[in-house]
Amino acid sequence: PQFYASGSGCRVRDVDGREYVDLMCSWGPIVLGHRHPAVEAAADRQRALGDCLNGPGEVMVALAERLVATLPHADWAMFQKNGADATTT
Repeated sequence: PQFYASGSGCRVRDVDGREYVDLMCSWGPIVLGHRHPAVEAAADRQRALGDCLNGPGEVMVALAERLVATLPHADWAMFQKNGADATTT
């Protein structure tokens, strides 16, 4: 079986050191690639403020407002920390 160890840009590396072009884009980093410096810097800034807090933060409110403004059929948005929270909600 193939097990991945890391990814950078459009490439992934397996635990045996072989490098591959990530044609599936890991179902997520399709636009900027793995570990894009601007995305990593933004994530680091947010991590420094705290993550998985028990209540909404300013950034979550801003994201919810932007999401609702983008989707004509959305009146409100809620974010959850994990699948259990989403299912319970």
